[in-house]
Amino acid sequence: MLPLVEVEELHRVKAETGSSQDLAAAIQLLKEQREARALYAEVRVLCWVPVAPADHNKTAVHVRATWGRRCNKLLFISTKDVTRWDIGFPANWISKRCSCGVPNAPMMPAFATVIEKIQFGGWLISKLAFLDTDPSRARAVNVGSEEGFKALWNKTRSALQYLYLHFLSDYEWFLKADDNTYVVLENLRYMLRAYDTNDPVYFGHHYRSKGGYNSGGAGYVLGRETLRRFVEKALHNEAICGSRRFGEDFQLGRCLRGVGVAIVDTRDHRQEGRFFQQHVREILRNPDIHSHIVYYPVKKDGKPDSCCSDTVISFHQMSVADLYMLDYLIYKVRVFGHIPPLPLKVPLPPDLTGVPNKTLQKYLLFEVMVRPRRRDCNAYNGHSSPLRLLDFRDERYAETIWLTLVVIGHFYYRHVATE
Repeated sequence: MLPLVEVEELHRVKAETGSSQDLAAAIQLLKEQREARALYAEVRVLCWVPVAPADHNKTAVHVRATWGRRCNKLLFISTKDVTRWDIGFPANWISKRCSCGVPNAPMMPAFATVIEKIQFGGWLISKLAFLDTDPSRARAVNVGSEEGFKALWNKTRSALQYLYLHFLSDYEWFLKADDNTYVVLENLRYMLRAYDTNDPVYFGHHYRSKGGYNSGGAGYVLGRETLRRFVEKALHNEAICGSRRFGEDFQLGRCLRGVGVAIVDTRDHRQEGRFFQQHVREILRNPDIHSHIVYYPVKKDGKPDSCCSDTVISFHQMSVADLYMLDYLIYKVRVFGHIPPLPLKVPLPPDLTGVPNKTLQKYLLFEVMVRPRRRDCNAYNGHSSPLRLLDFRDERYAETIWLTLVVIGHFYYRHVATE
């Protein structure tokens, strides 16, 4: 039996930690990690990247070594099938004078092998080969289309038909991104968890020109129902979906609009963007870039980073070095004492126009029961929908919901069940 002093000390420590905000934040982070692992299996994303055969070993291999390895499946859409990938790394990545050789680097897949070493001044360059012996790994597939930028729409049509025929029932979402796009897959799944793949919706960086479409460079996401409608209803209907050779992204937007597919606002509940057609450097330097064609202006409130959500999903116009830089900064760098948690239930975007009724109904409980904070209302110029502005990090809201449910249950029992 513990002495009375030790028992009192245990109670004191328990009382202190039980009311500690730090402890609550730590618990929230553990829940967030668990949810992220679960989302990998629940929100399955097939990533497809159009690439020319000449770029298989120049750009595509770097996509699969960085963000592409976090897709549930990664496909490169080409005009040539590929089962082997060779890659030469820049000199400043592999050195005789450091212990961080690429073959042991955590960002490199285990199935990469060194096939050649080249001496260059004081540096040692390693050439790696990716041998595809497992058909589940990323590969380049020939979809039978033409090649070249002018034929990108033709390749896109062929790619979507290929995905429909081979993978429609295996994945919930289908992400198209370029080989110079960087995508944070965890944040994409976080956003998509609020939606049903069987609803006719698609997501991306919304441009308002040409009737409205999502830009190709920033990447766009189609659900299962959207892919089905495109292939079964739009693809061979020249009246709504022509086969012109230019403008892959706005041509797709026209086709999907013709079969009732809605573009959903991908900004977060603070009006900060998640998909970007430009490099992050350009967005921070000039938030008004492309302001004449974007549907939602980039948010500006005097802070340089207010343009971009803390759950940002994509940036475009990235060099090969940029892909590795972002991979390092996002997944390796850890700022001591600074790990802000995120709400487990992702808030809906400011513009609910394209959000399906099914999704709105799931959030209706919070619309009815929870009031937004005043500072959030001010941020939205008086538009204070709790559905959009709810900050789930405050545990007091959970208490409000619980007490409201008790009141509703009591009212139901007295006035309805007894009649």
